[in-house]
Amino acid sequence: MSGSSAQLNALSVRCNRHMPCCNKCLASESECTYPARQKRKATKPGAKDGSNVGNQALTNILERLQRVEQHCDSLPLVNNLSVAQRALGLNPDPVQSNGILLLPGSAIPSEISSPGNLATPYSDFSLPSLPAPAHIDATAVLHSAMEEVEKLMLRTYAKCVITDEVRIPKEVAKLWLSNFFDKMLSDLFLSLIDRKLIEMVPDLLEHPQIHLDAGILVIYYATLWQGGAITAMMDKNKDLGSQARPAYLGCLRALPLWQREATGTYTDLLAAIAISRLAGDCFDYELAWKMHKLACEYAQALDLHNLDDGGGPIGSHHPNITEENRKGFWGLIQIDAFFRLLFNKPPLLTGNVWKVNLPWLSSDAVPDTRTLDQMVFIISSRVALITLQFFSILEEFKDDPEVLVPKTEALCMEVVQLFDEWRMPYDQMNIATSAFDAFTVSEAALTAYTSIIFMLRKMTALDSTSPIPILTDEDVRDSPVALIAASQLAKICAWLLSHCPHSVLLSWTFGMYRAYAPLAYVISHILRAPDVAPFTEEIEAVDKIAMGVWAISKTEREMVPLANALRYLNEEVQKRVGEMGEKLDEY
Repeated sequence: MSGSSAQLNALSVRCNRHMPCCNKCLASESECTYPARQKRKATKPGAKDGSNVGNQALTNILERLQRVEQHCDSLPLVNNLSVAQRALGLNPDPVQSNGILLLPGSAIPSEISSPGNLATPYSDFSLPSLPAPAHIDATAVLHSAMEEVEKLMLRTYAKCVITDEVRIPKEVAKLWLSNFFDKMLSDLFLSLIDRKLIEMVPDLLEHPQIHLDAGILVIYYATLWQGGAITAMMDKNKDLGSQARPAYLGCLRALPLWQREATGTYTDLLAAIAISRLAGDCFDYELAWKMHKLACEYAQALDLHNLDDGGGPIGSHHPNITEENRKGFWGLIQIDAFFRLLFNKPPLLTGNVWKVNLPWLSSDAVPDTRTLDQMVFIISSRVALITLQFFSILEEFKDDPEVLVPKTEALCMEVVQLFDEWRMPYDQMNIATSAFDAFTVSEAALTAYTSIIFMLRKMTALDSTSPIPILTDEDVRDSPVALIAASQLAKICAWLLSHCPHSVLLSWTFGMYRAYAPLAYVISHILRAPDVAPFTEEIEAVDKIAMGVWAISKTEREMVPLANALRYLNEEVQKRVGEMGEKLDEY
């Protein structure tokens, strides 16, 4: 201070620092002035090299903050919807959109991270990158969703196999077993299964002092799973997926003990086949492949691949072998070709020489081929032979695409014509006497049309052992026969989900049979087509599939990623249809 205020300080009279004049100066009518405050010098010691480390760190932080502020200023304004809601096209209020209930933000699971992914309790939440409006890669969206479903399912089974109780009510178990043996007339090596023994197991399990062979337990639980799936197909009002899960857990618990005791008997062969099928339906494809390898080893060790080697009449070395067992071995051939094509596995039975005639072809008694099971077997066998022929062509002409492409497409058209000749699948599905018969027909069709898609995929890769799965829309070349197969598969899946909306069916079609790939192929064509009118049936099929999966995901939370992805793509399809409708109205 200066003036009278300075004098006050000299007299040790405290100034109250009121502005613009302190009280003492105001009372004495003196001029009150305040000097400019001098800035204090920093007293912090510098670094040994003379630089100020603290100031430098602060400067770096301030520079980063400035860069963040500049980035935030450049971002566009967004509405109040969450990123996940915008990615899925959700509205803030619950409304109906294309028959699917759109939930408010508070009702959306917090795990949702993107249309094709689900950030689960096992993973971190991540923000999605929205697909570009000009092009949506439907295959990438669905493949990513299926990967998340598979992870969730495997984690669930890994947890449940330790913590959950494997208990199926005896009455329920007996019903499922009865449905299996009454309906599965063409199961692999069915004649080798002791039906009476398997049907006694529910009663024997109530007596802990009775020890059951681990192989029998594996066959029992696998049979229960299939019987539960058959029961679900016969009653679409009940989802038996949660009830059938303990059957798979029981099979997994019996697996280690069976592996230690297995010696390659017929029981071990049946157990390996059962686990392979069951693991494939439950998303554990590596276990399915491992068990298929064991089954093939056991079959060859039992000399089942030489049933017709000319060394004697059937039954001279294998007294239990019948025509049904020839059929069982050909079933293994079909599965081996299926693993090679869809999962890029090396050939086992199909890579070696086998001498087994087709059933009935060398028999005096020729059955009525109009029966459903026999018709499906004949068609499936021809598809397997076409697939093996494709692998031969691929190896021979892999360096000559000009020859390989037309030959592969000719084989694919042969599969299409085969189904046309047998009036499959829709005519046979419509005249089927039961839902299970229709399912049997659809299984053959799924195998055949899926084989077309993956033959074209391998042809595009020009490598019969290509480890890369179908990841993007470009992985399957545009081809009329591919579009035919993909459209058929989409309509079959829609039909199945309409008549059997159960998680068991969903895991079977989208899991083992990779239905996401042909469905994405159809969606991609709809979104890119200049006119959507020719895709009326396919658009309806996509909508049914999206609604069916969404309904299943309400009880099977592991299916939520797939439900979100399909809902998102279905909205894009419906948006495309709306745009085309507006263009037509303009004219």
